[in-house]
Order: sequence, then C-alpha cells, then structure tokens
Amino acid sequence: MKKEITGIIQNIHQTRTGRKPGPEEISLLMYASRNADINFIFINGLSFPHYVIKSSRNDGLKQQLRNEYDSLLKIYTGTGALLKNSVPEPLAEGILNNSYYVIQSAVNGMSLNEYLRKQKNSKPKIERLFAQVTEWLAVLHTCGDVSFRRVDELVGHDYIAGSLERFRQQHGLLLEEKRLISGIFEKCTSLAGIRIPLGHRHGDFSPWNIRFNTRNDKMFVLDWEYAGAAGMPVIDLLNFFVVSRPVLSGYEKAGGNKGSGSSLSGYLNIPLPELHDFQKAFYDDTWQARLMRKCIVRYCRDIGIDTRLLEILFLVFILGHLYRKKDFLTFFLENGVPSVL
Repeated sequence: MKKEITGIIQNIHQTRTGRKPGPEEISLLMYASRNADINFIFINGLSFPHYVIKSSRNDGLKQQLRNEYDSLLKIYTGTGALLKNSVPEPLAEGILNNSYYVIQSAVNGMSLNEYLRKQKNSKPKIERLFAQVTEWLAVLHTCGDVSFRRVDELVGHDYIAGSLERFRQQHGLLLEEKRLISGIFEKCTSLAGIRIPLGHRHGDFSPWNIRFNTRNDKMFVLDWEYAGAAGMPVIDLLNFFVVSRPVLSGYEKAGGNKGSGSSLSGYLNIPLPELHDFQKAFYDDTWQARLMRKCIVRYCRDIGIDTRLLEILFLVFILGHLYRKKDFLTFFLENGVPSVL
C-alpha cells in the first residue's frame, strides 16, 4: 500500500505546490489509533507533517471515515465555507487492498488540552478562548440548511426507551427509570409546541480534537467521524464543558498518569468524564460553571434558540451518558436539571 500512497501523495503535492516530490523525499510515520490507522506524511524531512492519511479495513470504521470526509468536504467547499479555514482540507479518498482511506492536510498547533493546562491560572485567556469556541460552534450549527422539528417528535418514547435500554443492559432494570421517563415526558409535553433547530454538529467536540495556534489565536477542529448535518443544538458545547473540566482543574487521568496532553499515549487513553466532572461543570458554584452559563446564554442568542429548550436538551445530553454508571442515574434523579438551565 505504501507504494500506491506515495504516488497519490506525489500528485496531491504537485497540484498544491507545483512541484512533484520524489519518492525518496516522502516519509511516513504510522500510528495505530483506537479508531483507524493514521499515517503522517512528511516531505523533505521537515519536522512537521504535510498530510494525514486515515485508513481502516473495518466496515464500521470505514463508514466513520467516509462520514468524516463528506463532512469536511461540505464545510470546505459547500454550505460551511465560512469555517473552511479552521478544518483540515479534504484532499482524496479511495480504497486500496480493501482498506478505505482518506487524505487531508495536516494541521499545525498545540493540542487544546495542553494549552488549557498551561493556561489554568490565567482565567481571562481561558474565558476568551471559551468565547471563541462558543462563537465557532454557533457558526457551525447554522452554517447550512437548518431544519426544525417539534420537541415531541425528536425526544419521544422510542428515543428515551433506546437510551434506557443501554442502561438496562449494563446495570439491570431499575425502578428509578420510571421516574426519569416520567420527568422527561412531562417536560416534552410542556414544550410540545416548540421546535428544535437542527443543524451541523461535530459529534466529538473535545479539547483533544482541537489544535490551537498560539501565534495568531486560531483554532482548528479535527476528527469529524461522528459529525452530522441534523444535530441538536448545545450538545457539542455541553460536551466540551464537561470534558474540559478535568484539564482546567490541572489534571488529566489519561492512562492513570499526568501527561502533557500531546503524546500519543495520552491521546489513546483519553478518559471519559466522571460524575464529579458533571457536578463541577454544571451544579457547583465554580468559576468554570459560571463561565459555562455565560457561554450557553451567548450560544442561544447567536443561533436564536428558545431558552426553554435548554432543560430538555440537557436531558438529551445526559441520556447519552446514563448507561455508563449507575451513580449517574441516581445523581440526576436526585438533583434534576441544573438551576441555571
């Protein structure tokens, strides 16, 4: 496969720069990630790669890579042109030896989790960064055709039952589920006449999927495997707050070790948020929680969302995490939706 990829890279580089590099000028550095094989392509021995190739033989991962390529193509050339300078440029896709591959431009910059860790004592810088993230997500959500669906159509019985079925499979049937279902249905009924604006979403908007250029304060968003064009608003932003909280607190439990956030081992062992991360991000009176509230208000204003939808959207966000641990359900049943929402 290396020989064929080398030929493809030669043609891509010639199209972009006007010069075709020789095979001896092209070197590959390969990582096997949890999602796909990743090759970083270097030209002329430079320390920073020119291109990134993701590939997989797994059918499910192939579909994710196709989705990433299609999402980047839409943003880069279509309805999301306003964002094209903050995402990798999609350059090619294809199949070699039953392995589907996508080629995109490499992105320079510091991983955002590393940047946040270095700025943990500089609240003004972090506040400006989170304002930038909030603005970017609002532009993403509204960059294409926004459709509208009623609350009861989107968050109906099948949706809730499917989420709770994952919990039953993991932890067994619990009587507390009835209380949760009842509460969500009551909220959906009260908001049945309100429509939710559906737009572009990233699907895994996290600090480790963002690169930040400290020289010009420009950010780049990577890894679009879970992106979609009909996503619910606010979810990407809520996810970002939760997974950023451990880094803002000065630690990251990646593989059980504190790390720089830029190493491969740190990337491959990214921890899922724990219950205390949700509590600190949304329920406690911390500066991070106050920052989150300010950003959510701005986001809702920018995309024109009815703030009465925040409660149900938060419940939708939580449903995506309930199956993981029993104490998640217990906590949210006892505390409900954060008062700020």
